[in-house]
Amino acid sequence: MKSFRSWSCLLGCILLTLISSSHLSAQTKAADEEVEKYLQKVKQSFGQPDSMLRYAKTAYAKAKSTKQINLKANAAKLLGVALHVNSKSMEAIPYYEESLRNFETLKDTLEIGKAHLNLAISYSAKEDFKQTIHHALLALDQFKLSMNESGEGRVYNLLGMIYSSQKEMAKALNYFHQYVALSKRAGDSVEVASAYNNLGNTYMQMNKIDSSLYFLHLGEQLNSSIGMERNNGAVYHNLGDIYLSRNDQTKALHYFNKSYNINKASNHKRLQATSLVNLATIESRKKLFQKAANYLNEALVLGKELNDFDVLNSAYKGLAMAENELGRPAEAYRLLKEAFVYQDSVNVNRNNSALMELQTRYETEKSTQKIKDLHQQTTIQELKLKQQRTLLIASLSLLLAVSFLAYFIYNQRRQKELQLKLKAELDLQKMALLSKEKLFAERKRISNDLHDNIGSYLTFINTAMDDIEKDQEGKVKQLKGLTSETIKELRKTVWLINKDAVSLEEFEIKLKDFFKHLSILQIKVSGQKTRVLNASQVTEVFRLIQEAVNNALKHSDASQIIVQLAASEEKLQVEVSDNGKGFDQRSNSDGFGLNTMRQRVEHIGGTFELKSESPGGTCITAVFHLS
Repeated sequence: MKSFRSWSCLLGCILLTLISSSHLSAQTKAADEEVEKYLQKVKQSFGQPDSMLRYAKTAYAKAKSTKQINLKANAAKLLGVALHVNSKSMEAIPYYEESLRNFETLKDTLEIGKAHLNLAISYSAKEDFKQTIHHALLALDQFKLSMNESGEGRVYNLLGMIYSSQKEMAKALNYFHQYVALSKRAGDSVEVASAYNNLGNTYMQMNKIDSSLYFLHLGEQLNSSIGMERNNGAVYHNLGDIYLSRNDQTKALHYFNKSYNINKASNHKRLQATSLVNLATIESRKKLFQKAANYLNEALVLGKELNDFDVLNSAYKGLAMAENELGRPAEAYRLLKEAFVYQDSVNVNRNNSALMELQTRYETEKSTQKIKDLHQQTTIQELKLKQQRTLLIASLSLLLAVSFLAYFIYNQRRQKELQLKLKAELDLQKMALLSKEKLFAERKRISNDLHDNIGSYLTFINTAMDDIEKDQEGKVKQLKGLTSETIKELRKTVWLINKDAVSLEEFEIKLKDFFKHLSILQIKVSGQKTRVLNASQVTEVFRLIQEAVNNALKHSDASQIIVQLAASEEKLQVEVSDNGKGFDQRSNSDGFGLNTMRQRVEHIGGTFELKSESPGGTCITAVFHLS
């Protein structure tokens, strides 16, 4: 009987355990489903930063009680993303690290790569490039293992941005072009649009404006076509920068306003702030200083919230200039001092972050060793210290008094120097701005005079010829051809005057446009098309090609003319060849404008070579070094 009771008790316990386990299992499942629900809400609210952060925090809190590692990993990751979207990159780092540990436990190669990439992006916002590159390379390894080309592209994008910030534009362009290729292969239109924007920004920094506008507009169109207009905030900001540099205030104002509105809606506070600073710059140029000050005060609020020294420095400088123009010099001086403080901080952050890290490590090790040495000597010196305490206190008091006096004198002198330096800096900025505006105005005046005055006279002559009697038709036709050719030549000259420098790819486009009416002419450009020709070089090269092509058309009876340009890192080779009848170089060495062409090449430090066979055609080759 006792045995029956024991088995009955055991059976009852097992049954109770099963019921309890079943109940707990149902509760656990419900809790996991709750976490999943909030994770989905985070993803669905991506365009609403505040809601996204609220849902992410709830999901993370609920995931703490789950045993599902994948839920914990995703909750930590999405909370990091939500913080980053809300301009809290530093706060996101611990959550990205937590998600990385969980994904490493799951051995999920792709998610491990994404976690390293998220960490790299956060450290780049902190300008900690050592950690940025460390995590970027780890991410790249994981993406290659998982054969995820879109992820590889994003790593190349980040590396491109790092090199762009360090002014190593050739490396930056290389990474951005790889980013485009990988994103296209992966079919990721969002990343392709982002790559176009970064290419446009890099070309803008290299002052290759035509290339910059081409890629920026590609990015804008692609974002609009895939319903990602919110990503155009950065694109419009870059377009605003271009037109601001060109002093086209109307277009700059248009694009900065569009950028500000998009970034305000998506809570991208840093781009909001920089747009406000640029809007203020435009209003200052229009002499609307109070309006400029309103923009800058709003930028200051955002800069302090983000602790962004770049924004704060720019905003304080702009406010100082506005206050000075509004007749408040004392306030202007106070604001300029604030700007100088943040300027120092910007320089330290940009140039000395790695040095400071090494120095801190060195000083820590040095201090630790020093403490050990002092500890060993403490017992020996204890009695001597007691005897010298009174003298030491007196010496310290004197030293403190002398130090305070020295610091007071130094501080007074430094303040005076700072005041003079700040005043000089403000004067230099004004002078630079005035010089730039005068240069731009003078070049525009010359261009307008050529185009409006001479061009209008030629057009008038060309039109007036229509009224001459029929018996003069042959002469009229000849004169009309001459004036038409002069008008074309005038337009080419105006284009050349307006250019400080031209990239080889832009020059190729212009050459093809100039000679598009010649069906027998081919233009071939090879090598490094991003190489830049200065104003003198592009003028002489164009005139050389023009003279050589005209000679071939007039004298060679050629059925084909080929213009070839080949650029390397150090030099440019220009070759104009035809399949015409050629000529005897000995009897025509001074003909066909050859001396003029040779002088053009030598003027820009190049070498000139002519080969001609009768029959067999003529080939003119010029080689010169690129600066």
